[in-house]
Amino acid sequence: MASFNKFNNNCLRDALLVPFINCGTSIYSGFVIFSVLGFMAHERGVDVKDVATGGPGLTFVVYPEGLAKMPAAPMWAILFFFMMITLGFSSQFSIMETVISSIMDEFSDVLRAKKLNGYLFRIAVCFVFFLLGIPMTLKSGLYLLNIVDTYVGGFPLLFVGLFECIAINWVYGYGRFAEDISMMLGSKPNIYWKVTWCGISPFIMLGTIVFKAWQYEDVTLGSYHYPGWALALGWLICLFPIVIIPGWIGVRLIFYGGLSGLQKSIKPRKDWGPANPENRTGRYSKPDENMPPAYGGGHVNYAMDSERF
Repeated sequence: MASFNKFNNNCLRDALLVPFINCGTSIYSGFVIFSVLGFMAHERGVDVKDVATGGPGLTFVVYPEGLAKMPAAPMWAILFFFMMITLGFSSQFSIMETVISSIMDEFSDVLRAKKLNGYLFRIAVCFVFFLLGIPMTLKSGLYLLNIVDTYVGGFPLLFVGLFECIAINWVYGYGRFAEDISMMLGSKPNIYWKVTWCGISPFIMLGTIVFKAWQYEDVTLGSYHYPGWALALGWLICLFPIVIIPGWIGVRLIFYGGLSGLQKSIKPRKDWGPANPENRTGRYSKPDENMPPAYGGGHVNYAMDSERF
């Protein structure tokens, strides 16, 4: 995450390494998983597709059943669930720290004033999410987990990714973005990145959204069909992270000067640039001394107007 990297960290290298490592790990895991599924299918005399369709049932029912039939079954079971724990922790740490760091940057005058404040805030956030997760461990938890997992991981991620591509490359501008990267890495991204960021990636995400909507079917769990109120709850979960983006634009239109206020709010301020003075080079080397502080008390609002990066 950017909050924990040096200013000149080679983020381009990281952006290439992460997907390659991720895909490589998935391919390797596929060999391991389908070898066990093939064994289970052979034992039952059915096709692999009839053993399991994925999700929690694959992890906690079918796969442990296959491990139980292997030599030294307890050892393989311990290794398997230790792997699951490490995967869960690694994902949880990155997801939670992304949320926590964003909020702490937004209210840095309070949450970063003392180390104890940051620790207490992290404990409070983790405890709240722990309470929210308890219903998923109850008797009906699998039904709730399935509906949350189905609706939170599809359309919201696609729409947020699409809005992000548009905001960075078309609103902020690819030219400015490329100059910022050049200031950090020493060179601008080549034409490949310009084409993919400005055209191919948004087009693919938009196409994926359209096809996903075309192929949509109500979520089920095995033979169980969710009632209407549960499906409505799922769509509310799905729509919240999507609607909040155009909703914020509406707030800017209504309370901050209408269209002119919106146009002003989507342009970088004159004091926009690296937070540390030693990193303010090039077009950021001479900030306007007459610019007013970002918000009351002189503190920068990182999340709303992106005063610094």
